[in-house]
Amino acid sequence: MYSVQSAPPPAAARPPPKRPPKRKSRVVDDSDSDASAEFDGDSSEDEDAYDVDERQKYEQNLALGWFNKCDANSMVDSINCTPEQASTIIGLRPFETVDDVYERLGDKSAKGVSPRLFTNCVELMAGYMEVDDVLAKCEAIGAELDQAMRTWQTSSDQGIDDSFGAVNLSEVKRDGAVNDENYLQEQPSNLAEGITLKDYQLLGVSWLHLLYRKQISCILADEMGLGKTAQVISFLAYLKLQGKRRGPHLIIVPSSVLENWSRELQHFCPSLNVEVYYGSQAERREIRMDLRERSDYDVMLTTYDMATAGDDHKFLRKCGFDVCVYDEGHMLKNRRSQKYEKLMKISARWRLLLTGTPLQNNLQELISLLSFILPEYFTAAEDALAAIFKVKPGAGTSPLSQQRVIRAKRMMRPFVLRRRKDKVLLGLTKKTERVEYCDMTDAQQELYQDALQRTKSALVEAEDVPAKGAKKGATSRDTSNVLMDLRKAANHPLLFRRLFTEKRIAALAKDYVREPEHAEENLTHLKEDFAINTDAELSLLARSWKSTQKHVLPVEEWMNSGKIQALKRVIEEARKNNDRILVFSQFTSMLDILCVCLEHMGVPYVGFTGQTNVGDRQHIVDHFTNDPSIPVFLLSTRAGGLGINLVAANWVVLFDQDFNPQNDKQATDRCYRIGQTKPVTVIKMISKGTIDEDILALADRKLELAEQVSGERKGDAEGNDEMIESEIKGRIASSLLSQVRDRAAKPEE
Repeated sequence: MYSVQSAPPPAAARPPPKRPPKRKSRVVDDSDSDASAEFDGDSSEDEDAYDVDERQKYEQNLALGWFNKCDANSMVDSINCTPEQASTIIGLRPFETVDDVYERLGDKSAKGVSPRLFTNCVELMAGYMEVDDVLAKCEAIGAELDQAMRTWQTSSDQGIDDSFGAVNLSEVKRDGAVNDENYLQEQPSNLAEGITLKDYQLLGVSWLHLLYRKQISCILADEMGLGKTAQVISFLAYLKLQGKRRGPHLIIVPSSVLENWSRELQHFCPSLNVEVYYGSQAERREIRMDLRERSDYDVMLTTYDMATAGDDHKFLRKCGFDVCVYDEGHMLKNRRSQKYEKLMKISARWRLLLTGTPLQNNLQELISLLSFILPEYFTAAEDALAAIFKVKPGAGTSPLSQQRVIRAKRMMRPFVLRRRKDKVLLGLTKKTERVEYCDMTDAQQELYQDALQRTKSALVEAEDVPAKGAKKGATSRDTSNVLMDLRKAANHPLLFRRLFTEKRIAALAKDYVREPEHAEENLTHLKEDFAINTDAELSLLARSWKSTQKHVLPVEEWMNSGKIQALKRVIEEARKNNDRILVFSQFTSMLDILCVCLEHMGVPYVGFTGQTNVGDRQHIVDHFTNDPSIPVFLLSTRAGGLGINLVAANWVVLFDQDFNPQNDKQATDRCYRIGQTKPVTVIKMISKGTIDEDILALADRKLELAEQVSGERKGDAEGNDEMIESEIKGRIASSLLSQVRDRAAKPEE
């Protein structure tokens, strides 16, 4: 175990020499002036050069001290070197001066290292100093807000959740003891009759109003299912009630929840005049012309796609919004994306991000979110912040990473409000999770073993890439393809082409062209096209035409999967209590198979995927909610995991696992939320002895780390979706390669 001292010291522990001035080159100038942004107009060039030189010396001396003390693990984690390079550097210690470091690292006898590694360390120290400057500003804001909220807290309300790094308010004082115009003891009077906010929601509105009054943009990060939508609408209703409107408000949402937001705005506060900016190009053009001539609307509601598209984006930039709300705000996690850059250009006096996902799953993404809502505090030091919070997979336990998390939590605390379901919804129904281990059928076993054999060559080739100098990208794709084949075999054999032989495809094509609509088709090209389809796709095509229906696969083939048999049992179990089920899959092709299987079982169902028309999605949800005779809702994990409310169901079946377990958790929370009156059962389908088990084990580890960073227990977790998927694939590939080699080493029976 390494000591904390091997990480860069926190600000309080740094040596006492005079703090050098900030780098002048970090000043951001958005003006069109030709004057250089690197110099302060009130200082001479010589003074500025002196200031920069002094700061560089200070940074170099900090780096020298750290270079002499840090352990190998921290060095690898921080300056982008290999363990071998770290060992070489440690062997060269002690270094007497900065020049001594550069000289020794540049010596030809010091193989494998270069002076650039020390330069990396100097840049790291410079970054930490800039981070501490930003941190000081954040803590000053936090102290001001703490003082304002001091009288809000009750004996049962801990106020600040330092374990997560966020404010946590849940209980309202109604005894008149709080004399604060930002504090709401009663909900806004213009909410619709019958609407009653819960205490933590009313406090959320108060918190939003406090930060709005102080013009400090923020993030509402309540756990999924706690009614962030209701709090936002109530906040906007309160602003309307006060009559201090400084322009219309803008709400930007994913396309899948546009209609739900429109309905909720009408449901919670009918007096809000809402304009939905959505439709065809011609319809949007008419809306723009109409809105340019009037300003009597309170809220404009649109989607991310609309807000970033050509003429729509130009129009929104000129509207002069007061409040801008970004639902599913974690979609803005990439500060280099076109979406991020375009939305930054839509001006608003105050910004509010809504997200229910852990904000510290990746620290760089957190900095992107904070920079988006508070550019005046974070943009100037954005590059330094991004560099400091950059971390490689698996580097999350070092002292340096612990320092990162400590700083990140302290930075985010003033700007984030987060409450957890288990803390504020004491009456929330019980949630039970279980793993359903499924025995594969003979057909699945055969396909899985074939895929394992293909995996052997692909993984061995991937392992040989560094030695042979092969193209890494192509090999990575090959590895991903064979891993995908393993996932498909664990799900269902009809995801391959096994039953439709070349001879059967020829017969299908011949019958297909008998249909008048296809009489002109080229038979050779048709057979080639059919050959790249799966058994399921070809059977579904065959049943679409009278001439080809004899090629439809029998019911036994559709039911020929261990997971399908397990799903049948689960549906029967749930229906005994009149319970209803959400079934999620990563693959739309698997959902197509499930549709046929449910038809054969005689089970009514509805469903949608990412390809379902946005305007139809809410109607499908409503149909399911209002018709209890429909027991099953089929959804793709990512399309169905965003923003929709499906409390009419209380069973969730994850037919296969997402590489990022947070996506599965989001899917589960579609029914485990406010309004759920029944116990919730979550079932994960896992084919025994397959890649499913590897994905489950590694995803569970990621969930545990995410819980650590969000306050369940002390710890640290860093990694974005791509990093998570890359790490899991890498570990699985390594595990599978080991399995394949073990099988190859055994003599054939």
